[in-house]
Amino acid sequence: MKILIIVLSLFFAISTAATAQATSKSSKGEVQTTTYFCPMHPKEMSIKAGKCSKCGMVLTKNETRKPDYACPMHPKVTGNKGDNCSKCGMALTKIEAPKIEYGCPMHPKVTGKEGDKCSKCAMALTKVGVNQKSEDHKH
Repeated sequence: MKILIIVLSLFFAISTAATAQATSKSSKGEVQTTTYFCPMHPKEMSIKAGKCSKCGMVLTKNETRKPDYACPMHPKVTGNKGDNCSKCGMALTKIEAPKIEYGCPMHPKVTGKEGDKCSKCAMALTKVGVNQKSEDHKH
């Protein structure tokens, strides 16, 4: 009886290991890098070129691009217009390009654009950190 239990346990362990190796080998070969989507229905996607199932338009190749929308509370959660955050359910808002600000090194409240000079000391304005505000300047 003990031998039967040992043999069955050994058979079960070997078959489980063989199945796990076969699954991991097949998943490595199935990596798909190119996807196609409909310009009118971005949620309609396919792994091969063809036509949209909703409107019949030709699917376009999905280019790698930065997401346009992000959650205000969870900036790492991104998506498309109309999507909601997967963590909190808030509507995603449009990501705006960071504005490059210029300020005087001696007078932080004097700001302007590239090439401007300070109105108080005539020094050239330098780039201020993207998220840094002049009111946060402390010595």
